[in-house]
Formats: sequence, C-alpha cells, structure tokens
Amino acid sequence: MQDTSFAIVGGGPSGSFAAAELARSGFSVTLFEPKGAWEKPCGGGVTTKALERYAFLLDHPSWPSQTIDRIALVAPGGRRLEMALERPFRVYDRTRLNGLLLERAREAGATVVAESVSRFERADAGWRVTTRSGEYAAGVLVGADGAGSVVRRDLAGRFRPGDVALTVGYNAPPSLGRPLTTVDIEFPPRLTGYVWAFPRTDHVNFGVINRLNERPAAELKTLLHDFMERYYGGPIPESAEFYGAKVPMLGHGSWREARATGDGWALIGDAAGFVDPITGEGIYFAIRSAELLASSFVEGSGLAGYERAWFEDFGEDLEVASKYLDRFYRGRFLGAPVIDRAVGLSARHAGFRRVMARALGGEQSYLTLKRDLVINALRF
Repeated sequence: MQDTSFAIVGGGPSGSFAAAELARSGFSVTLFEPKGAWEKPCGGGVTTKALERYAFLLDHPSWPSQTIDRIALVAPGGRRLEMALERPFRVYDRTRLNGLLLERAREAGATVVAESVSRFERADAGWRVTTRSGEYAAGVLVGADGAGSVVRRDLAGRFRPGDVALTVGYNAPPSLGRPLTTVDIEFPPRLTGYVWAFPRTDHVNFGVINRLNERPAAELKTLLHDFMERYYGGPIPESAEFYGAKVPMLGHGSWREARATGDGWALIGDAAGFVDPITGEGIYFAIRSAELLASSFVEGSGLAGYERAWFEDFGEDLEVASKYLDRFYRGRFLGAPVIDRAVGLSARHAGFRRVMARALGGEQSYLTLKRDLVINALRF
C-alpha cells in the first residue's frame, strides 16, 4: 500500500465519505470542516441509484428521510403532469446527513479539525496546511470545499461565470393540503433552471436554480415567492428560513476541458464541478467521486487512476448532459418549448413517461437517452 497521507478540505458528503474510505483503508487522513453539521442550500434529494449503491444511507436510525413516490411537473406553458415513480427516492435533512457522514469519518479513524484552512503551500514532497491554531503536513491535498472551493481557485482556477448556477430558497413548514411524498417542480418560461418543493420529514425545502447572471436574484425570489404562495394557497409562513448558494452547472466546452487532479492534489464533488447540469443533482456524484478517489489509492493507481476513473464512470455522461442543457431549457420542438412537448408526450404516452421519470429520478443515462426514447416510444 502506498504510504500517503491526506489533507481533505471540506466535510460535506464528498469530503466526509473520502475521509472515511481512506482512513478505513489504513491511510492517515486529516479532514478540515469548520462548520460541522450544517444545512447546505439544496433540496437534499438522494437518487435511487445512490441509495442502492450506498445502502448505509438507509440503515442508520438517526438518518431520517422522506420517501418520494410521485413527481408533479408544471411545464412553461402551464400544463401539469403527475407521475408515479416505480422506484422511489429519498429526501434528507442536510444538517443531519452532513453531520452523520462527518461522524462516520471520525469513526473510521480520520482526524477532524473544526477549523478553516487559512493557507496551504507545497512543502518537501507534499503540503503544509495552516489553520488558526496550527500546521498540518500531508502528501495529497483534496479539495472537497464546494462550488466556491479555495483549493480549486488556487490550483485549478475558478469556475467560469457561465459554468455556475445560483440557487435561492427557503426551508419552511409543511402545508396541510400537500402530500409529503410528492415533489413539485415548475419550469418557468425562459429560465435555464426550475423551481422546486422537496418535502422532508418535518419541513419543506423550496428553491429555484438558474444559470448565474441570467436573471437578477430579486427576480428569482419573486418567482419563488409566487410558487410558494400557490403551494400554500396563501401567504408564505413567517418562520420560513432563507438561503442562497452557488452550484456548478458546467457547459459543454468546460466538460471537455475538465480536470480533477494536478501535482499532488485532487478535487471531488462540487469543487470538481461534478453536478448534473440539467437537474442540479450532486449528492450521488459527490459520494461516487470520493469513492473513486479512495479506490484509486487503495488499488495503487493514485491520482492518475482517479482522473481516468471519474470520467469513465460518470464524466462522459455528464458531458453529454451539458450538450442537452440549452436545448432542454431553451429549445423548441414542433413549435413549442421542448419541456412543454416532453410533458405533453409523457402525459399521453407511458413509454415517454417512464423515461421522464427515470431522468428526474437520476437513473436515466444521457448517453442512451435518444435510444431509450425511441425504444419506449414503441411501448405503452
């Protein structure tokens, strides 16, 4: 086994999972996470694919989640469609999920430092990482610190403005008139993104995602407020807690140039841009990229092996998704927006509905999307 130590910056799903896997395999791991268990501004949806691969997510009694078995869609033209999911997914409270993944890393033997990294620099054959209270040495530096990653900024460069989306939203009480097993999604006209309501066990996560600088934040909040008032059938509860964040939404050109490693360093999760550019889903790719990084070092292929592994595993699929991004949100088909046509066809045709449900549930490969649409067009 290669004698390598790791400094992982960021203790969200990607950083905590990588720390646990590496520590469990005998590597020395220091994980830097100043916020501990914290609520990330996102829906918290975990796809069926992730639940099947990472069964521990379902096994822990302290990891409460809401089962989702229906999705309600509203197209830009106003048409509504409700779809039952043959394979339900789950929605997690991110504070609990992040905290328990962090505890899982501690239990595996990782050292968790509850401080921010103020500086990192090359030292001998590795890295010197500095916090407010001390210095730490490591052979490999891992950036798992989200879309605003300082590791990425200093070693790989910031994301381009066109490769980032803005999310704003609220965590708010449930509505008595709404089932907690249904996710609501609306696609406003001329928006590269959508508005959502993701029920959790004791509240609902509302949000809107849109390509950065496409629309002002104030306009996005207005769209979201209108959506929430329709959801509640009245005023937004005063206890609703506001949030905002940036999320990677890489364009096709950026995917073709994407790299997640360099001389002694690696990026995982959002810091690497590993988010579905169409749906904005990133939890599966955060955990999977962490798993691939750890496996590459356990198997001895190291950073070069990780760079190959992530692209072969999911990178090509997300690159194809980036080709569809503008066509999906902005394109037209037979005189109407693509989303309107997709919702209309899904309402009338069970085959199209199956593909749509799989895509929204994170199970449809973009590499086989056209083929699967043709095949399912012949099925009812």
